[in-house]
Amino acid sequence: MDPRRSNHKARFIQWAEQHNLPAVRAAVTVSTWVWTGVLGAGIVLLAGLAPHVRGFFALRTVPALAVLTVVCTVSVVGVLLTKNASPTTRGIATLVGNSLTMWFVASLVTLSSTRGAAVFALLPVFVAAYHGYLLRMGTRYPFVIASTIVGVCGALALDSHQAPLFVVIVPLAVGVSLTLGNVALRTDDLRAERQGLRDAVAAQVLREKSVEAQQLSTALLDVLGQNHDIGNALAAARVNTDWLHRRTADSAAGPAYSEIHTMAGELRGSLDRLARILQESRRIGKEMGPVGALHEVDALASIARVVSSVDHRFHSTVRTETTLDASVHVLVRGGVTNFDRVLENLLVNAWEGDGKRGASEVVVQSSEGPDGFVTIEIADNGPGFNAAVLRQPVTAFVTAKHDGQGLGLYTAERLIAASGGELVRANRQSGGALVRITLAKGSAP
Repeated sequence: MDPRRSNHKARFIQWAEQHNLPAVRAAVTVSTWVWTGVLGAGIVLLAGLAPHVRGFFALRTVPALAVLTVVCTVSVVGVLLTKNASPTTRGIATLVGNSLTMWFVASLVTLSSTRGAAVFALLPVFVAAYHGYLLRMGTRYPFVIASTIVGVCGALALDSHQAPLFVVIVPLAVGVSLTLGNVALRTDDLRAERQGLRDAVAAQVLREKSVEAQQLSTALLDVLGQNHDIGNALAAARVNTDWLHRRTADSAAGPAYSEIHTMAGELRGSLDRLARILQESRRIGKEMGPVGALHEVDALASIARVVSSVDHRFHSTVRTETTLDASVHVLVRGGVTNFDRVLENLLVNAWEGDGKRGASEVVVQSSEGPDGFVTIEIADNGPGFNAAVLRQPVTAFVTAKHDGQGLGLYTAERLIAASGGELVRANRQSGGALVRITLAKGSAP
């Protein structure tokens, strides 16, 4: 095989793969060609049949409509046949569609009078400019240039009496389209540079948060190493309190014993609460320690599962809104169990409010940012956060609820931080609380 031919083929494949852009695919659809046919027919009929206009353009309507019919029919068939084709095949179809479109607008020049042709000569230039920007026309990939020239010059086969005008049209159309194509390519390069910078910053933030999370895990493990003595002390106090509570249970012993009995019962309840807090802190420490590795979690599946559970518990309905793709996963230390616990704690807090007044509406919104992170917002119309609390970091054992332990939000915040993410609290302007968690996106398909 000729090396030059092989090189051209490789460059075409590269162009087709690089410029298989969403904007191109959105612009080349059946409905687009239908509307193109309607607009083109309107121009032809207006210029060829409308009073006071047809004399100026002297457009031969029937040949022009025949060209338009061929262009639209071939293009629609091409779109349908290449819908699921490879980028290379779609690239060929795109170039054919470009040539056909240029053939039609250039045919309006050749099928008109001299005065009409001078006006219609602007159409090939405008269309070429639009296609140059859309298809990223450039000298490195001259395929769009060639298809534009072929389409414009192909109109001369219909009638060549306007050939001198094409000496101006062709270079002008190519020049304008090249200019806009280079602008588009430069814009793509700048966008890619900005995205690379954002990705680098996001990666640096993630690395810093990972170091912070590791330091937190180490500190928690040091604390957990000392919790054994605390647990032993609580167990001994519980045994003594139970003994005292039983010995003072006889009301006939007198009012003094009755008061001691009541105090012993209250002390036993306090010790039970301390034991639960200690157990919860141990569990949090273990889950956020080095043994809890980062795992990819299906974000939408977890949201659906936890929302269903919380709905059943509170006999209410959490409204969910998402722009996430169903395949998006997030990185969470400890995996799906911890992520579900985070969501459950936040939703329960939203419904319960401050323990005196809860929310009547809770909304979960999830979206993916351009920086490789996923954001999940839980908003409610409850009492919101105390202003003084918002000025301080999330702290364990601090709660507005009378019977709360103050570990729900703290657990969620620490698990998110240990996963390299971020949890932010705020009050909504319309009233209520807003909790936003941000986690790095995984690579699972």
